[in-house]
Amino acid sequence: MIAKILAEKHYDNLLTLTAVGSRDAWAFGQTSSGRPIAVHWNGSTWTGSRIPGAFAPPGFISATGPDNIWAGGSKCTSGPRGTGVTASYVARFNGRTWTTRKWTTAAFCAAALVTTGPKNGWLLGDNRAMHFTGRRWRKVTLPDLGQVIAATALSPSDIWTIDGRFNAAHLSQSKAFFTHYNGHAWRTVPLPHIKLPKHGYIYPYAVAAASARDVWAAATIYPAAAHSFLLHYTGKRWRAIPLPAKPAQLVQVAPDGSGGVWAIMFRSVSGEYAFAHYARGAWKYDAVPTAGLPGLMPGSASFDVYALARIPGSTSMLASGDVFYSNAKNASIMDSLIFRYGP
Repeated sequence: MIAKILAEKHYDNLLTLTAVGSRDAWAFGQTSSGRPIAVHWNGSTWTGSRIPGAFAPPGFISATGPDNIWAGGSKCTSGPRGTGVTASYVARFNGRTWTTRKWTTAAFCAAALVTTGPKNGWLLGDNRAMHFTGRRWRKVTLPDLGQVIAATALSPSDIWTIDGRFNAAHLSQSKAFFTHYNGHAWRTVPLPHIKLPKHGYIYPYAVAAASARDVWAAATIYPAAAHSFLLHYTGKRWRAIPLPAKPAQLVQVAPDGSGGVWAIMFRSVSGEYAFAHYARGAWKYDAVPTAGLPGLMPGSASFDVYALARIPGSTSMLASGDVFYSNAKNASIMDSLIFRYGP
């Protein structure tokens, strides 16, 4: 169902989302003027507020509870002398106020963020990380890390990332892999074997953990995005589960709270999004709901779906996205949406 319609003139591109309680969630994006914004749900209403020190929409987030929300973003552009910008930030919310730290390095133009508590967290980028230990951020060089695409943390000594080393000139030579942190060192872990077509390569999209013996990830074979795989770790090894829908990509994953996983699926040919669910060896697909869009002309709705999160203590899910459609007066409508699955 569509749980909330947020007017596009106030909220746009809610690319990241987290739920930290049964009536407590955050979505992050920007206003129509491009100003970064945090939108907080208290169980009944969604309220937007600015993030002090944020200069780009948060593209990576992590949270452990209402008093420990982390959001980060990057602004990396090039242009004539003096006009280029390369900077990243992490903002931490302690339940009352935001504290923001900024870096000027290209290492975090694409990055992932994990926190395991108010005094511990990692910003993970391209062969480099910043580790927060409660008092300060410490730079860590990790030559085997590659470019981190996504990360998930169960504890300070159990962190997974999904990474790649990409060769722009020869993409078929690109590599995708996991890394695991045990509290002392980062270790490279290979993906399970996936047969690639000639000149094919794997691009990793997401990783999310339910427990130390239940970690999920998603990856797609390119070129042509012919096939996506769900990757599952059961405590001993990773295995690859093919997505029957072709051509389609799994771009986000979130454990469902009962041993399965939900994913955002993008159908490459039609350009449509859907929600995919895998549990006990079976797949099902749910169309993005349209009920509740005021004045919707049937067949006119087009969606972008960005983020997915489980509401703690339940099997209910939240998702964020944008919709574009025409109403009965042939006016074009653009809004941001919060979706909800379950009670």
